[in-house]
Amino acid sequence: MCSDCKIPFVTNDRIISLSVPLLNENEQTGSHDNDNYNISTLQKRLKGTVQLQGCIATMMKHEKYGEGADWYCDNDQCKQYTNAEKKLDLWKLPKILIIQLNRFSFDLSSNNKIDTDVDFPLVNLDLKKFVAHPNRNKMYTLYDLIAVSNHSGTMMGGHYTTYAKDVFTNAWYCYNDNSVESIDETKILSKSAYVLVYEQKETS
Repeated sequence: MCSDCKIPFVTNDRIISLSVPLLNENEQTGSHDNDNYNISTLQKRLKGTVQLQGCIATMMKHEKYGEGADWYCDNDQCKQYTNAEKKLDLWKLPKILIIQLNRFSFDLSSNNKIDTDVDFPLVNLDLKKFVAHPNRNKMYTLYDLIAVSNHSGTMMGGHYTTYAKDVFTNAWYCYNDNSVESIDETKILSKSAYVLVYEQKETS
């Protein structure tokens, strides 16, 4: 939205996943992207716990577009470079929802992996408040977790494992290279969680 004429400019993009910062909704860094975290913020992230709903809410917040008057408003009232804000809203929801947790931070002096605990629900993740569609009350907005991709190690090297749920028995299994073992669902939440896969619940 242009800060002068206040006329919104709307674009529709199809995305295959949500990439969320490891910040709760009430925390501020000046940007939503992990690559702009300063070192003190990173250290706070290493010690704290964040809620998945808060991470999604942070991604959906209003954010300044660039720095200074570097956005060109093409509306007839403006036709000039000005300040602007941008905001992401969800319009339609997929049957399979993929959420990537932004655990990697890059800057000129160092690369960091953020080993923050993320509290994410195994059942009934509700996205209703993030949907802008006028018929959102008629949409299926609840999701259950069906898989987690885990990364252990550092940015320079590491190992991936996967937790996945059997949809028929609701039992969880750990897939580690050539081995498959059952796992208690209490072990699903960990600092290694990197990519979350949710399935839409087709129920009211």
